Amino acid sequence: MLDIQITSGFRPLDQEASRYLLDTNVWSALATSPEAVAGFPHWLDQTGSIAGLAIFSVFELSRASRLHDEVDGLLTSAASRVFIPLLYDELASLEMSNYPDDVELLWNPLSSFEEAHGVRFLSAIARDSRFVDKRQEYLEFGHSRFMNLEALKENFPLDEYGTFSPDDAELFAWANTLDFLLRYFPRFLLPFKGNLQAFDTKKLKSVHVRSLFLYFKYYVHGQSPTESDFMDFAHVSYLPYVDTYVTERNVLNVLTHMRSTGHEPKRCQVVHIQPFLHEVENAAPKSISP
Repeated sequence: MLDIQITSGFRPLDQEASRYLLDTNVWSALATSPEAVAGFPHWLDQTGSIAGLAIFSVFELSRASRLHDEVDGLLTSAASRVFIPLLYDELASLEMSNYPDDVELLWNPLSSFEEAHGVRFLSAIARDSRFVDKRQEYLEFGHSRFMNLEALKENFPLDEYGTFSPDDAELFAWANTLDFLLRYFPRFLLPFKGNLQAFDTKKLKSVHVRSLFLYFKYYVHGQSPTESDFMDFAHVSYLPYVDTYVTERNVLNVLTHMRSTGHEPKRCQVVHIQPFLHEVENAAPKSISP
């Protein structure tokens, strides 16, 4: 079994760099492009960037056995500039323990995983019962509960055009954050008993931003929650803490709409996977013919 302490050993990043959180689709695309595998470490060095690899992205990648060699090779080549962020639910706990003060996202260098388990650590994670159980727990939650979306809809009337208005996004985020805390962290709300208006949900940045994402995707955009959506929901929790977020088209469209209405973290630039991948591929050293 992997000896990974999820919380202890994580630390704030103290280097000056652009911070990237790359979701599963992005890492898969990088790993299946020979040009990207060759160019990624050079791109990181050239741009002064680091790459964030969410721990459940590691798990998803490890399940695809046909990608093991490519992914492990990609991660090994760039390990010194790849960091794993605190799990999104632990990030929420960190925010609560420091409320109302701001916190820094805690990271662990990928090299520490490699040193302990070698370049094939992806396979070990896939077999680790803790990660298997945790992933299943999240997927079941995403499939059965998904933040009580349907029950909350009755509190948000449709506008004259029969749609949900972006103007209600902050109210939804406040209500959804409270719903989340009442379900899983009720003791945190005890100091606000009788005066919930004093509770600033925006201080729990990760919970607040994913609540906004839920409202825009499933209310304003009218999409229906699916089990596979849950990792998108988990990953957007990091938006307030990274400089650039690389993702696929659907998530990009939702986040772009959020930003256009003033509901998305100003610090974070959202980039579509294809131009990002093209840039990385072009960073590979060009071979010189004799």
